[in-house]
Amino acid sequence: MCGTCCNLESCQTQKWVTGRDRSLPPLEFIAHMTDDEKRYEELKAKLMPPAPELDEKDITIAHARYAMNSLIWDYMYDMVIYLKWLENPENDEVRGWIKIRDDNKIKDDAIQSANILWKKIHDLDDDKHEDWDRIEPKFREHILGSLSDMHGGDCTAVACSCMRCHAEETFKVPYTANWSKGEGYKMEQEFLNLKKKLGK
Repeated sequence: MCGTCCNLESCQTQKWVTGRDRSLPPLEFIAHMTDDEKRYEELKAKLMPPAPELDEKDITIAHARYAMNSLIWDYMYDMVIYLKWLENPENDEVRGWIKIRDDNKIKDDAIQSANILWKKIHDLDDDKHEDWDRIEPKFREHILGSLSDMHGGDCTAVACSCMRCHAEETFKVPYTANWSKGEGYKMEQEFLNLKKKLGK
């Protein structure tokens, strides 16, 4: 307890100590920190800021957006590529999309995706909730859960997607990675080096 309040649950110092508050540490802690510890906490606050406050409406809308994006990438993507390929097989942009696929594979994937969508449109699936059941856990784990994660990926010049940035895009909340890729890379490397040095 910090000595300024008597309620353990509402004590801001206690929240920071237990990791429930991702902001910079309270002044009484900063006064006893080394320069490395202060810098570590400063970088941590930038790379892993507090998650935004959301209500059920925010979550419902983001879930619908995620489900639609999943639908597009899982089924409609192959059909669009096939139609663009039929329009102009020599188009460099289309060839770039298909890369390792041969012509028959493009057609087969498009037909398979079209058949799946056709069944869903006419409610012919044995389990009408299959897609929703599949998407719900992925949304909860990979999108909603990532709003509390540390930034790391494209925003820190690493060749992978940043799940925190992806989650912020899905929820349409302000980006917290307010830096260039080069700046993000330097921050992440400094943070990881300090984490190892301090034994965090």
